[in-house]
Amino acid sequence: LADGERLLSAAERLARESPSRLLVGALPFSTRGDVRLFSPARVTRSGRWWVQPTSIHEAPRLRSVRRVEDEAGAAFVRSVEAATRAIEAGDMRKVVLSRVREVSLERAPDMGRLLSALRTQNAHGFIFALGLPERGALVGASPELLLSKRGERVLSAPLAGSVPRTMDAAENARRAANLRALPKDRQEHAIVVEQVAAALAPF
Repeated sequence: LADGERLLSAAERLARESPSRLLVGALPFSTRGDVRLFSPARVTRSGRWWVQPTSIHEAPRLRSVRRVEDEAGAAFVRSVEAATRAIEAGDMRKVVLSRVREVSLERAPDMGRLLSALRTQNAHGFIFALGLPERGALVGASPELLLSKRGERVLSAPLAGSVPRTMDAAENARRAANLRALPKDRQEHAIVVEQVAAALAPF
């Protein structure tokens, strides 16, 4: 706790002295993983990110895909079945599952074009790229904002329950109304709100 208080104090002092300074990095889910943090020497801020309309079609072509689909797919289905049984039994309220996909590219991708392609697919998402020594780069696009703090204001925008958009505004409105009405999605959102409130309450 004392170390945390000193870190917070130093961060607040740095923010007062130089509001443009940022601390950038990657925090692993595992407590045994390496934390990668640094303060950029230069920060450039801009308005809306301009995206080339054709950038998504110019992404590097896949050379090969590791054929783990059948085995991984079957394991994923078993995980879903087990999670469903646990929820029905009352042992769990919500379970988040994921799958790992490995691909190989013909060549190392151009980072600018790759980020533009991600932005094309995720216009309202959070796009990031971070070089990791001896590990290449961590690149991604997330629709969720874990946490943003500015002054006394804290913002968290997690998602629970989603549906694809279409090019039809009326259909999008119908799908949004369904999300707001379905008990399953309302329950998922309620659980997420409770978890965020519980995590922030001590602070």
